[in-house]
Amino acid sequence: MISGPLSPLSSLPNPQGFEVIPSGTPFRTLAGDRANVADTNNESAGVCCLSVAHTPAFAHGSRPPLLIEGIILRWALLFLFSLFLCLSPLSAAPEDITWEKGTYLVYRVDPQTETLRLFWKDNQGLPLKNFSNLRAHCAGEKIDLHFAMNAGIFGRTFAPLGLHVENGQTLVPLNRKRGEGNFFFRPNGVFLLSGNRPFIRETPELQTFKDRIDQATQSGPLLLRRGKIHPGLRADSPHLYTRNGIGIDSRGGIVLVWARTPITLHAFARFFQENRKCPDALYLDGSISSAWHRDHSFVSWSDYAGLIGVVGTGKPATAR
Repeated sequence: MISGPLSPLSSLPNPQGFEVIPSGTPFRTLAGDRANVADTNNESAGVCCLSVAHTPAFAHGSRPPLLIEGIILRWALLFLFSLFLCLSPLSAAPEDITWEKGTYLVYRVDPQTETLRLFWKDNQGLPLKNFSNLRAHCAGEKIDLHFAMNAGIFGRTFAPLGLHVENGQTLVPLNRKRGEGNFFFRPNGVFLLSGNRPFIRETPELQTFKDRIDQATQSGPLLLRRGKIHPGLRADSPHLYTRNGIGIDSRGGIVLVWARTPITLHAFARFFQENRKCPDALYLDGSISSAWHRDHSFVSWSDYAGLIGVVGTGKPATAR
């Protein structure tokens, strides 16, 4: 687990540079003139001067043929580039936020424009376990993966410890048992999608949930429910770990958070409550937590069971 500030999130590299033309190199203009780059000592400012040797005369109101072709080509390229921007799927960029004593990686999903899906096994029935396998799986299925994070707590056999639903199919049933550890720290709960609508519910509430469940992961404890912090979380707890969780903000957006510096569960709940304005949030897992984004590199040496993927289809994954 690597903690600390994440420099690639604050600035992105320019994927294309500009060719530098040495002083005195001849080139041909659209009108067929020859010109030279004049000598200049102002290299630090990036300034160059053009000295045109000759400009042919044209009839009044006419344009040189090559210049007209250049204008047409320029507008055609501009049109194609604008069309590409309109048709290309857009994805959000993760934010690296420093708040109080913690550093948090935040990815906000808009369920109206992006799709969140749960993943566990590949087409051969083997657990995907990590982001590398998930990426390969999505590439093979022609799924445009934007962002990924580990889902709820799992057991030693790399099976989710509680409810796990993918595309309307329940692969692991709801776990109502009592036990030790964070998963069983009641109230625990479930994050789910019904169509493109996100919900976070306490585990007993699932018995009366009547809508279709398309995606779901169960974990615990609930960090927030209806704006209130879990009553069992202590601000002075000595247990400091990196963690990840999922919340729903006041605008209905899904908020995925990875606490990259060790914090308490109480501090994690307060981050969702005060910084992200989430009335509901669910803890997912602890020190093994990590995330992946297609434009940034995060290092994770852990394997998981359930994985959360944000995909760029633009349509919610529903039951088939």
